[in-house]
Amino acid sequence: MKNMFSCLFILTFILSCAGTHGFIQRYKFNATKSVLEKTIQLVLNDNPTFLKEDQIAKLNDQPGYITIFIKHEGDKYGYRIRYYGDEQLWKTSNTSELFIASARINGVGGKNDDESMSDELKFKLLKVFQERFVDLIDHRLHSQPN
Repeated sequence: MKNMFSCLFILTFILSCAGTHGFIQRYKFNATKSVLEKTIQLVLNDNPTFLKEDQIAKLNDQPGYITIFIKHEGDKYGYRIRYYGDEQLWKTSNTSELFIASARINGVGGKNDDESMSDELKFKLLKVFQERFVDLIDHRLHSQPN
């Protein structure tokens, strides 16, 4: 009986963790993943003075991830971003989501549960990401003809 409870506990723990990923913040868009992906590339191409995609990480990233850098007030912000879902969802959903998997300012930061991720640091990272990336994506999506 004791072994059965131990097995049930372990199985419950494993199932509760299956398929979950931590994130710092998520953003929803009324656009397919394909349209969002193209829009992100346009935003990156239109703003090369302060926005860059990490080309080395691009070669090594898993499908659904992108790594970008934002220059802001002399600091270098780095964000590892993940598209929500898998290829099947990307093909069928009319909406899409981005998650910030990790973020840093000049190398300081990390994931949401890292000790170096103070509330103040998280606020600063999210503010710059919103103003210098998400707002540009939203503007571009809303200015595109239907």
